[in-house]
Parts: sequence; structure tokens; C-alpha cells
Amino acid sequence: MHSLPNQASTRAAPESRAAYRAGRELGRLSSALGRVPVPSPWLVLPALVVANWLVVVEAARIAVHRGWLYYDGGDSTWYYTSAWVLGHGHIPQSTIGFGYSLLIAPIALIAGSNLLAGLPYVLLLNALVLSPIALLCVYGLSKAIGGLRFAYATVLLWVLVPLLAIRYFLPDYHARYVDIALPSAVGLTALGDFPSMVCLLVAAYFGYRALASGSDTDALATGLAAGIAIGVKPSNALFLPAALVALALARRPRPLALLGVGLAPSLLALALWKYRGLGDLPALASQQATLAAGPHTPLPLASFPFHLGRYLHFDWTNFQHNLDGFREWGWSKRLIEWAPLAGLIGLARRSRTGAVLLGGWFATYLLLKGGDPIITVEAGNFLTHMIPAAPAFILLLACVVFCIPVYGRRPLAAGAGTSWPQSPRSQRGVLALLAFLAVVPIGVFAILPPLTGPHTADFGIYDVLIPASGFPLSASVRGGEVTLTWPSQPTHGTQSSYIVFRSSASSSAYNCAPQAHAADLCSFQASTLGAVPAPSPSYRDHPGAGEWNYWVALAATASGPPSGDDPLLLSAAASVTVP
Repeated sequence: MHSLPNQASTRAAPESRAAYRAGRELGRLSSALGRVPVPSPWLVLPALVVANWLVVVEAARIAVHRGWLYYDGGDSTWYYTSAWVLGHGHIPQSTIGFGYSLLIAPIALIAGSNLLAGLPYVLLLNALVLSPIALLCVYGLSKAIGGLRFAYATVLLWVLVPLLAIRYFLPDYHARYVDIALPSAVGLTALGDFPSMVCLLVAAYFGYRALASGSDTDALATGLAAGIAIGVKPSNALFLPAALVALALARRPRPLALLGVGLAPSLLALALWKYRGLGDLPALASQQATLAAGPHTPLPLASFPFHLGRYLHFDWTNFQHNLDGFREWGWSKRLIEWAPLAGLIGLARRSRTGAVLLGGWFATYLLLKGGDPIITVEAGNFLTHMIPAAPAFILLLACVVFCIPVYGRRPLAAGAGTSWPQSPRSQRGVLALLAFLAVVPIGVFAILPPLTGPHTADFGIYDVLIPASGFPLSASVRGGEVTLTWPSQPTHGTQSSYIVFRSSASSSAYNCAPQAHAADLCSFQASTLGAVPAPSPSYRDHPGAGEWNYWVALAATASGPPSGDDPLLLSAAASVTVP
């Protein structure tokens, strides 16, 4: 007599059969895909590059803009003005990093001091040169992780995510994503975020290769690329802990040392850039010690402590508030939290050290940028600060598929994960190019003299740095009326205006603080008289009797009324005497 099955086994049987059927169908699908011929990368990658350009064009269409000017918060003036000064053979105030400004210095030299005139060429450089480099690095990384088919799917995800993310955010957050974050994410601004992302992608690509092969060339290339990224924005040093820990866990001491060797040139260039532009090394000199010593008093390097707290501002409450922001303005907070975590688990099934590299890269930026009190999802600047770590997030998102049983641990066929450069000659060529980009700034900053005099103007009220004496200004007096005229400036389709400033001859509008061995910091402070539409390059004023100085600034912004335009270029001064 047979015993009846118990109730628990009866309930478990259908679930077991369903899991078995799902696994069998997945295996059949995998076998079927394995029989489908894979197209050559020489056919697929050009199509993906073109698709990426189309995404950039679509982002350029839907984001609020005027001409070639997209939202940048005014920070692009610091990069372009620094490039203009470097192009004319001087070192400017080095408040920001040097890498991107040095790259676009030839553009600023040819296009001139007007940001609106140089912006089209800068954006084309981002789209035609930097964007394909980023795409190819994503391809190389994903191919090393999961093979050719996985690489194609990941690159397609990389291309589409900037537009797909629009659907993730709720309608009331649409403007903050599309108009603020999206232009920077696809390279439609002259900011350092997009080139930082590209440089870190190069570093991560060679770093992943070094983890797998232990190649000295790959490790050195990782350090050189990471150093170049730090030269673009010193905050990109947040990438280094992930690379160092991954190499240490891989037990590769020689590549670990070579990574440090690759970092050295860019760190030396950054030290020269800061010292000759600011007069000290901000990471070593406290503000109190500098002020107490005076601008002309050199202090020994050994007397400077390292002030890490000046750069890292973590607030746990703000970090939690930023995570909650995805629940308030997005469709799912859990998706943002658990998708990269699942991808990290999937990647760890294939490469534990690779998971440390990509996961650490993303986690460091998420914690330290998300915990900064001035960076919030609500303001829209959280996503822009996370752009350098966006590739790590997208790669982790793609790696979720490796959580599938059996498939996730399936080893790659021999040579399936290798990408260019493969031959020793091509590897040496890439290494030589990266070394050139890392070493040349040292010579440039050692030779060029610091900028002295009022050739740039720091507008504290607008938080912009712009070239001065960019165009002539004429002033005439008739009766008690002063008439100002100036030549129209090229704007390349950007709706712009002119802001008129005035000060008495007895008070200087420029306040240039001389710095020992460094560039002068020249702030500009004068009374604002009003704004004039761009088609009317003239202005009439009734200042009263006395001696007066006038300036006019070309101004523009991506959106809003003319009263909110930011100065981009300051004219020469015009002096008059009103009887």
C-alpha cells in the first residue's frame, strides 16, 4: 500500500517543475544564440557611434538652450577663460583643474576670447572625439567582462540610457534632468564633467585589463589615464581607492607600483599648476597659514599639513535625503538601490577584483558626492556630479544578467574578452600617447609665466571668470549725457545682451591682489546700470558731473530673461569727464 505524499511536497512540486522548465528554456535560448553568427565589431561599432551621435543631437534638441549655449551654471567661463589665457602663453588663476582647459586652449586661441564664438568647436570636440573614445572603452570593458554579445548589448544600453532615463523621472523633475543634467552628460557644455568621465573610462578599461593579465603596460596606462583625469578635475582622485584595492586584492604588487608611477607626472603637473596659479598648494596649505604669512612670504613645504577635510564633506542625513529624492522624483527608489547591487553580485561571479574596481568606483562617488551638503537631487546638481561615475553604474546595470544561474559563471572562450590594443606595438603607441598627455603639462607650467594685471575679471556676484578688454568701447559726452557705443560681438545664434557697468574715476573697479610667484587675482566690482539687447550696441547715461569709467560685458544664459544673463566677455574701459 503506497503512502500519500505530504502536503508540503505537493505544493513544492509545481514550483520545482516551473523552475526546471524556466532553466531548460533559458539553456535552449542560450544555445540558439550561440549558433547565431556574431557580426564583426567593424560593422557594429561604427553604427553604434552614429547612434550615439543621434542621441546627442536629440539631447541637443530637447534641452533648453540658446544657440550653442546650454545650462552650465556659469562654470564654463572658468574653463574657457583659463584656456584663452593658456593659449596666449600665461598661467591663469588655477582655481580649477588644468586638463580640459589645456586641451581646448588651441580652440580658444583661434576662436578668440568670446566663449560664444569658441563654444561650437568645443562641443564638436566633445561629440566627435571624446564621445567615441568613451563608447569604445565601454565596449572594451564589457567585452572583457562578458564577451562580444554582452559588449554589443551593453554599448547599446550606454547609448540609450541618457534618453531612457527621461522616462524614469516624474514629470515635475523633467526640466531638472533634461535641461541641467542631460547636456553635461552628453558633452553639450564646456565643463570638466564629461572629459572627466572619458578619462576615467580609459583608466578603468586598462585597469580591468591589468587585473586579468598583470600587464605592466596596462597598469602604467591605468595610472597615466587616472592622472590625466585628476588633472581635469582633482576630485577624480575618488577613482583611485577602487583601482588600488582591486590591484591589491589581485596580488599584483608590480602593477600596483606602476599605477603609482603613471600617476606621478599628472600629480607633479597639478602641483605646478596650483603653485604657479595660486601661490601655494591648497591641499597642503591651510587658509589661515597663508593669510597669516602674507602674499609675499614663502612658507616651507614641510610646514604645510594635509587638509583632507577641505575637500571631503560627508553628511549622512544629506546622503539619505538624496536617496529619498529618487523615490520622490523617480518611479522607483528600490530600482536605483538594488539594480547596481545585483549587478555587483553578478559581476563578482565572473571577476571579484573587477567587481571591486567598478563597484568601488561607483560607491566612492555615490557616498562622497551624495553626502556633500551642497549637492542634492532636489537642486538637480547631484546627477551632474555623478557623471564621472556614470559608466560604472551602467556597467553594473548590464551585469545583472550574470545573476542568472550557470550563465553568470560561464567562462569566456579563449580570446573572446580581449580588445585593442593587443599587439606590443599598438600597446606602446597608446602608452606613448598617454605619457605625452601626462608629461607635456609639466613643461608648459614650468615655462609659462603667471598672468599679471587685469586681463581677466572675476565677477564674484555672478561667480564667473571672463576675459577683460575683449572688445573696444567708445564714450562721448554731449551736455550731461554720456553715449556709449561698441561693436557687436558674434554670438552664433545665441540670444544675448550687454550689461553696462560704471564707476567713478577715483575708485578702481579692478582689485588685483598680487601673489608671490603666482597669477594675480583680479576681481571686478562696479555699479550695474542695466542690460541692453544684443541688436542695440549703444547706451545713454546721465551720471552727473565728474569723471567716470564705463565697461560693457557681453552676457548670455541658456534660458530666462535678459536680466539673468551671465557676463561672458568684458570690454575695455572708456573714461569720460562730465562738466
